[in-house]
Formats: sequence, C-alpha cells, structure tokens
Amino acid sequence: METPDACGPKVTVPHVSVWYLGKANQDEARRVVEAARGAAHLLKGEQLTIGGWGTFEGETGVLYWRVEHSTRLREFRRRLEEELPMGTNLPFNPHLTLVEKVESEEGKKFLNNPPADVRAIIERQRITFPIGYLALWAKNKKRNPSSPTQRLALIEV
Repeated sequence: METPDACGPKVTVPHVSVWYLGKANQDEARRVVEAARGAAHLLKGEQLTIGGWGTFEGETGVLYWRVEHSTRLREFRRRLEEELPMGTNLPFNPHLTLVEKVESEEGKKFLNNPPADVRAIIERQRITFPIGYLALWAKNKKRNPSSPTQRLALIEV
C-alpha cells in the first residue's frame, strides 16, 4: 500500500538505508519503486537489529549504527540488484545514520577516534524493531535546490 506524502520534502525521521543508488533519472526511479513494490513481501514480519558504531571508510562526518544482515534483507537487496541495472559499487552496508555532515575538526576527530567509554556505551546498545514500511527517497536539486530530498513512495510490507 502506498500512502500520500504527508512528511513533506525533507527526511525528518530516522530511517535505515539499505541501498544507495547514486544518480538515477526519472525512468530509473520509477523502476526502483516498481521493483521495491514487487519485493516488499520478502520483508513482511521481518525484524531488524541495530547496534555497533560505524563510520564510512575514507569519509568523515558520518556516524551510524550498523544493521545486522538478516537473510530476508539480503534477499530483498539481491532481488533489487537483479532487476535494476543502476546503483553504485558500494558494499552492502545497511545502516541507521546517527550524525552526518560533521564539519568541525574536533567533531571529525571524535568520530574517527572516539573515547573508549563512549564507544563502549554505543557498542552495548542493541535495538530490534519490525519493518513496517519501505520509504523510497530521491534527491532532485534542480527541482528544489533548498530542499532537494523528496519521497518517491511509501510501501507497506
């Protein structure tokens, strides 16, 4: 089931990123929505567990919680990869972004080498929750430069 876009154009709620497509045109975006609708049943009743600290290799300013790779989440991703020729060569790294766009040198140092006590607290945290919806987002800076992120679809699993 797809619901109206009530959240507006900005991503304002926590979300788990499963796949970064890179640049996709409108036809490719439609194909992504169709493929996700077709594979959404694979995630029905699935629960995700997040925990553990991560930062993207070679990138500073992004801190995330790792998502454990469940069998059905891997199958969902595999199905999309088979049906869609686009995407990046980035490894499968589902995650929940905690902090992004840290620009201060002090903040970057903290993310790249956090104090042991802070790392220990974050590493102990584990949260399990059901997947209820797939929210598909895209960026379109030409359409709206001040708020380029827009939701393409919200699909109930």
